Amino acid sequence: MKSFGFEDVQSDLNKLAKNAEDIKPETKKYAIKMRDRARQIAQSKKLVRSGAGVSGIEVEDTETGTDVGWSQRPNFHLYFHELGFHALDNRRGRIRLSRNSKGKRARIYSSSKATYVSPKPHIRPAFDAIEPEFYKAIQKTLEKGVS
Repeated sequence: MKSFGFEDVQSDLNKLAKNAEDIKPETKKYAIKMRDRARQIAQSKKLVRSGAGVSGIEVEDTETGTDVGWSQRPNFHLYFHELGFHALDNRRGRIRLSRNSKGKRARIYSSSKATYVSPKPHIRPAFDAIEPEFYKAIQKTLEKGVS
């Protein structure tokens, strides 16, 4: 005697729980794809001087999942290209610094000015490119064998 399909629901939930264990390798596969895509984007934006920054975009396994980002210094500098930053334009030689009368730490930069260097993102566009494919693959992995 069936009781309104509860056995089927319980069977489907057990299959979903079993399939959830297969998600971690799938997540790792897409993290590697995202890392490679982020490296390509960074290279296309001419962020390669020594190659250390681009090779510093890494995949790291954690307890909660997989992280894609920058490894420890000296490769951390690509993080600033992702956010944008202010830079002093010191192409004309030495920067002259003088103090003003308003305080001990107040400074006046003559002969140079700070310019804003706009962001050249590479991690976010890589995620945006892979996101739909990633979600479809995870859903397919979860629903494998579920009616």
